[in-house]
Amino acid sequence: PGVRVPPVKELHFFDVPPRREKGLAWYRACFPLRVSLGGRWITGEASPYYMYRPGAIEAIARVLGRVRVIALLREPVSRAFSHYQHAVRKGWETRGVEEAFEDELGRLGELGAQVERDPTRDLPIHQQRSYIHRGQYAEQIERLWRHIPRERTLIIQSEALFRDCAAVAPRVQAFLGLALRDLMLERVPNRGRYGEELSYALSRRLARHFAPHNQRLFEMLGERFDWPV
Repeated sequence: PGVRVPPVKELHFFDVPPRREKGLAWYRACFPLRVSLGGRWITGEASPYYMYRPGAIEAIARVLGRVRVIALLREPVSRAFSHYQHAVRKGWETRGVEEAFEDELGRLGELGAQVERDPTRDLPIHQQRSYIHRGQYAEQIERLWRHIPRERTLIIQSEALFRDCAAVAPRVQAFLGLALRDLMLERVPNRGRYGEELSYALSRRLARHFAPHNQRLFEMLGERFDWPV
């Protein structure tokens, strides 16, 4: 309550160059008109790639000024496997999960470096196949805080929100300056169906890979998420 959002969830204005070319007037036109709805409310959008795409956060800070940002972080092993399954369903990925993950582990950050060198370049594979690298959250939160003050960001553990929405929602409402209301989730949204399982061996290897990145994140936040180790 108190929030009105665009009819399309992911606008991708700040992270996909062809969308940026549509211009700021196009972006503003995606949002509801205050005059048509009346009352006091705020608006915003959700595009997960903003946090990972080099140059996106900088552009958001420059164009939107005193924007507030909420980052919802899922346990990175689960996030990587979910991302892979999403890519398979979309037809972006044809390799098995072991091959895809082994390949990415051998070139972590390589695609990101290409985008860093040329932020205007549209490189869909950087978004579509960044299964593991996108779960290294600490470096992304550092970049977020370089451009948007920490007090205007809220970092939330996804599992905590889905497990107990009523406990987490007040933090979000207070952060956004909204009236406090009791909220609950009837179900976990966007739950995907997986065509295969992640092997225990690969899961443990990924957990070991993410362990130092998670520890760095927890130290930055001053908060430890209850992710398996």
